[in-house]
Amino acid sequence: MLRLLNLQTEPDDQSGFASRDDEMKSVVLMSTGLVSAAAAMLSVPAQAAPDKVGIANPASVYCGSIGGTSFVRKTPSGDVGYCRLPNGQVHEEWDLFRNSQKPSPKRRTDAHLGNPAAVHCTKVGGTNLNRRTARGDVGLCRLRNGKTVDAWDLFRGANGKGKDTNSRNHRAVMTNPASSYCVDQKGTIEVRQDSGYCHLPNGRVVEEWKLFREQPAGRAR
Repeated sequence: MLRLLNLQTEPDDQSGFASRDDEMKSVVLMSTGLVSAAAAMLSVPAQAAPDKVGIANPASVYCGSIGGTSFVRKTPSGDVGYCRLPNGQVHEEWDLFRNSQKPSPKRRTDAHLGNPAAVHCTKVGGTNLNRRTARGDVGLCRLRNGKTVDAWDLFRGANGKGKDTNSRNHRAVMTNPASSYCVDQKGTIEVRQDSGYCHLPNGRVVEEWKLFREQPAGRAR
């Protein structure tokens, strides 16, 4: 009887052992799976962070803003960015950017370097004109009301000096002495905004007042 009981209980014991084995196998499989998943996650390369320098590169941004295309050339010293402009020219993009940031030289229009009558015409909202006459080129000022007056008369009137039409020096009053001197040198006057330039026969182009001051001592009018 006992032997029979023992025989009957043996399968139960084996079944119990089998259950434990199955549980252990499940635990091992789960652990293995977790380890494999963790290893797979570690093996995946981390996504590279955005290259902030490249995105915020002002030289590349400027290149694109003027219609150019940025590209990189490998050099012995490293990668160098270049900008291909719409006209086909290729420039190092940082050189191109730095040149664009250089302040343009201020155009001086004071009475010592520019034509004071032309400067005054501009200040009052007028437009400078140039009229060629037998005596030389005469500077005129077209005012906002449409009236055209002699630029020097306008300037002298603003400075308290009236026009003396009976004076022997009427030419100096009616015309720009610097322009007259340019014409005396057989030059041609070109008016650029508020300054006159003299094209001399030898090809030299000089601001007319500078040329006027360069004349030999004793000849200044």
